Amino acid sequence: MKKVILLFLLSVIGITVSCEKSDWLSPDDVDNIKNQLNTQITELQFDNNSLTTQVTDLTTQVTNLTTEVASLETSVTSLTESNTTLTTENATVQTLTDNVADLNAQVATLTSEKDVLDAQVATLTTSNTTLTTSNTTLTEQVTTLTTSVTSLQS
Repeated sequence: MKKVILLFLLSVIGITVSCEKSDWLSPDDVDNIKNQLNTQITELQFDNNSLTTQVTDLTTQVTNLTTEVASLETSVTSLTESNTTLTTENATVQTLTDNVADLNAQVATLTSEKDVLDAQVATLTTSNTTLTTSNTTLTEQVTTLTTSVTSLQS
């Protein structure tokens, strides 16, 4: 039975090979196909070389961009530190500005108090002048009275 199946398979294969033999290519067709394939292989090798060059160029560009990004990151870090410093200094400036405003308010208050004191000094000066005049008058009256008393005692 195995032999029968084997013979059957061999005969089918033989029939298939003989039927396909009519579809076989001539040596010129094979050479033509080889030439076309060789041309395609050459073109693919050229394309491969071109793509390899492009990959190398792109790799260089990526390396350069990576370096530039690292440099920019360093700059950003530096700028962030500067910004932090400036923010702190701005807070200090704001504190100083507030202190100047407080001092200006104190100066205004002291100026107002000085004006009041100047007015009081003017009033006291007037009062002192009046008192000096009164004292002079009283001194004259005492002198006159002393003279009268001395004259009455003699």
